[in-house]
Amino acid sequence: MSRGAFNGPGGPHTRWMIPAVEGSSSPSHHMLRNKIKQDFVTEGEEYLQIDRDDLKDGPVFENILTRAVPTGEKFGRDDYIGINITMDEDKTPRNYLEDDWRADMQQGEDWYDNYTLEVVDQVGFDSFQMDSGVLVAKTKDEERAPFIWVVDAHPEDIQEVDFVRPNGTIQMLSKGDYQQLADALFKAGTGEGVVSEYVDEHNRLHFYVLDKHYDDVGALSYRTAVRHLDYGGDYTREMNATHQTIDHASPGNIETHTFTVTNDGEATDLYRLNVDVDEEVEYTFDHHVIEVDAGETVEVPLYVRFQRRLMLPLNIR
Repeated sequence: MSRGAFNGPGGPHTRWMIPAVEGSSSPSHHMLRNKIKQDFVTEGEEYLQIDRDDLKDGPVFENILTRAVPTGEKFGRDDYIGINITMDEDKTPRNYLEDDWRADMQQGEDWYDNYTLEVVDQVGFDSFQMDSGVLVAKTKDEERAPFIWVVDAHPEDIQEVDFVRPNGTIQMLSKGDYQQLADALFKAGTGEGVVSEYVDEHNRLHFYVLDKHYDDVGALSYRTAVRHLDYGGDYTREMNATHQTIDHASPGNIETHTFTVTNDGEATDLYRLNVDVDEEVEYTFDHHVIEVDAGETVEVPLYVRFQRRLMLPLNIR
């Protein structure tokens, strides 16, 4: 319960100040698991409830609104603030702390019951959170700790200073400190440090952060998708990609190649983007994976930078 008092300016080491104007001045949001348990949110109105087996029929796509933003008819919004995915069992094998300091199954197999997805932004009572993005977690129905295990997008030691002792000695964050999760959130895009996917091989689930959006009042939402690794849905899949236009640039600058991707299949689907380039050039997309509705065509820009003038046109497939 003490972790709920760590939120506020100044960080956790200022939470004991009286009056409480810094590190304990702002209660943190309950995570989706606790909001569901305490009937703060309603299934089908504020969050989407699905079962892992439902994903055998194909991936599920959903916009998730920042958890600090109220949703519902009286607020003029119909976005969900999260997704809860139930599992008949957690198939992750038991692991041990002596083997990995991030061991999440120390109590044995079948330890967690659900996955949750929600969005954190630095607004409202989340204003002093360390980051914004999509929060993925495994959760437990039973009231026996740990109730929630956050999936860390960057599971390595964060290597950040915790505090400096009076004698000048620097104390780094311990590996068990909750602040190791300062960079845990998943994000959309292909920028440096961005992690937009998570694969749970044991539970056969693949999570995607496809895009993000701000509405006209600045409320953040993310487009997300979840699919089963072993099943794709019993429907026809067909796709066509065509290289359309080139916005040329001189060497050292970025030129834009525009492709169109058409989903000729029977249902909305996911497509991973990749190119085969003859020359040694730098290139990137806005997103590694895109969503295309059945029968729809989307434009995909490819950004290319080459350092020397090419004797022949750049060949991209």
